[in-house]
Amino acid sequence: MMNERIKELEKRCWDHQTNHLNAEKFAELIVRNCIDEMVQQMWNYGIDESNNPSFYKAVEKAKQHFGVV
Repeated sequence: MMNERIKELEKRCWDHQTNHLNAEKFAELIVRNCIDEMVQQMWNYGIDESNNPSFYKAVEKAKQHFGVV
């Protein structure tokens, strides 16, 4: 079952003109939200760019990989 955040993202991607889900936009929002959540959690645990630059490089590579740069 989808959690509330996924349902919220799905609503943002609904095309009311065609009455269809914009799957590309939905996928992009999911990827962006996953990356943002990873970054937030790293900050919560006290890891930032100054002491872990490889983490931010990995985040940028993930964005590039999924085309959400």
